[in-house]
Amino acid sequence: MSEAAWIGIGIAVLVVLMILFAYGVIALGDLRTAWLAGSNLGHALLVLDQPAEAARITTQVVEQARSLGRLRVAWGALGTLGVARILLGEPEAAEAAMRELLEISVVDGTLWWAADFWPALLLLRGEVDAAARACGLADA
Repeated sequence: MSEAAWIGIGIAVLVVLMILFAYGVIALGDLRTAWLAGSNLGHALLVLDQPAEAARITTQVVEQARSLGRLRVAWGALGTLGVARILLGEPEAAEAAMRELLEISVVDGTLWWAADFWPALLLLRGEVDAAARACGLADA
């Protein structure tokens, strides 16, 4: 099966799970699984050099999790969204996602994961010296 077919299947499964949750057919635990699948699909799309599609998928996950007050559960999708925005050359949107991710990461103990993306964001904004310093922080 081709990569495009697998991506299509992943998107279809994610959409079905999100619709079922919206109609009360599945519980939050199931939706959490759907959010994880959406985050993982976003990662796969980034690897396949499809950041626009990764941003589209992870935006849906982040917006739904945020609307339910459960963004801490879907922090991986928020990080993937930030990376997609970096790759799309959208520094303002990337920074907004990364700042929100950092707030969550401090509470959840995943700051090490979020810190790795700041150098790329700083480079996108043309702040080479700051990016070099941020690399030292991320590798510490």
